[in-house]
Amino acid sequence: MVRAAQRAFDIDLARSFVVGDTVADLGLAECIGARCVLVRTGHGASEVARRGNAMPGAVYVADDLMAATSWILTDRGGPDEAA
Repeated sequence: MVRAAQRAFDIDLARSFVVGDTVADLGLAECIGARCVLVRTGHGASEVARRGNAMPGAVYVADDLMAATSWILTDRGGPDEAA
C-alpha cells in the first residue's frame, strides 16, 4: 500500500515519517526508507518498556500523536516546510 501511495501521490519516502506504536511500524519505516516516530499510546508504552526504554530505529519517542506531530513539524523546520 505504501508503494502504491508513493506512486499515486508522488511521495518522497526519504522525507517521510511513519508514526506508530509497534516494532512492526519501525520495520515498515526501515523497509521503505522513512523515519519512524514511536508513540507511547496504544502498544507503544509496553513496546518501550519491554526494550528497557530504548527504541532502536525510532528517531523520536513521543507521548502521544500530538507530541509526535509537534516534533515532526519542528524537525521539518515548521509548518511551512511540512506542506
